[in-house]
Amino acid sequence: MAYPGENSDKDIIHSYREAGLGKADLERDALQNFGVEIVNAYPTDAGLVAVSQIFQRFSEAAWLVNGFPLIVAAIGMCQGCFVKEHRDDRRGLVKKVVFATGGWSGCERLIEAVLQNPKIKAQYYIPELSNGVVYTFFVPVKELEAATALRPE
Repeated sequence: MAYPGENSDKDIIHSYREAGLGKADLERDALQNFGVEIVNAYPTDAGLVAVSQIFQRFSEAAWLVNGFPLIVAAIGMCQGCFVKEHRDDRRGLVKKVVFATGGWSGCERLIEAVLQNPKIKAQYYIPELSNGVVYTFFVPVKELEAATALRPE
C-alpha cells in the first residue's frame, strides 16, 4: 500500500487530503489494515487494543512511520502528524515522527495506546522532545530498511 506523504516534511493529514482520500477512505483503511475502528473521530476500545498490540502483526518501526499517521489522519481532529528525515547525533539518520494531539481526547487515547507498546516507548519515543501534547519518535532508517514496510515480521 502506498501512503501519501510518506517520506514527506508535510503534515500527513494534508498529504492524504491532497491525494484525494476522504475521511471515510481513511477510516476504512485504518480498520481494514490495522484493525482500528474510528467512530465520530474517536478510536473504539477494540481499536485501541489493536494499536497497543500492533507488534503482533507489524514491525513497530514501519507502523510508526506509515500506519500511525494514517490512523491519525482518519481521526482527523488531531493537530497534526509529521514524518521527516532527521539526523540525530546518537541514532544517525532517523524518521522523526511528531504527533500533536491538540488536546483532543480521541488523540490522547490513541497516544496512550501507542505508548503501551514497550518497544515503541523504550526505543522510539523521545520524552525530552515531548510535552504531553506533542509526542516525538525517532525511528532509525536502518530499521525501516530491514522491516519491509508494514509486512508482518
